[in-house]
Amino acid sequence: MAEFFGPGKESTTVARMPIGDMEARVFKALLHFIYTESLPEIDEGEKVVMVQGLLVAVDRYKMERLKLICGDML
Repeated sequence: MAEFFGPGKESTTVARMPIGDMEARVFKALLHFIYTESLPEIDEGEKVVMVQGLLVAVDRYKMERLKLICGDML
């Protein structure tokens, strides 16, 4: 219970963590998959670029199911 009260809990500042090796839209799609086990709708025109970015992310974070889904999309 102590983690909910105590020093620093009164602060309203938000810490930001930069993710410099991934485009924001790829990260957003990755988070969408983590929470829903599905990918958001991806425009046909950007599908290849998005899947390439996701494949880099799945290799880094060892997400085999998403890797299979990306393979099917290609």
